[in-house]
Amino acid sequence: MKAFTVSLLAVLSFSAMAEIENSKFVKRHQDVIEKAVQLKCDVPNGRLIEISNKTTRHQVDQGIVDYTYETVIEVEGNGVITVLSAYYDGYDHQDQDWGTYTVESILGCN
Repeated sequence: MKAFTVSLLAVLSFSAMAEIENSKFVKRHQDVIEKAVQLKCDVPNGRLIEISNKTTRHQVDQGIVDYTYETVIEVEGNGVITVLSAYYDGYDHQDQDWGTYTVESILGCN
């Protein structure tokens, strides 16, 4: 019984910390994308698999660099979508960390 309980807790904790498979994005960026996909595409617990990513670097000013991302993601059971996201150099007061991640748009939701 103890082994079953431990296994169940491991599965539940893994699903609560879901990541986008094949993604090299930092956890905060993945979390922002995952939440946006869940809301916009109405996929509460879909498995997300990154197919490709195009990163564009934007030199804003001396020492300030922003990035935009065009990421193609397979949403299990819902097909393929394209997520346009960005990283803005600066302090994120909500996460209390440097760098702000946002999702600009999602293309291809059913």
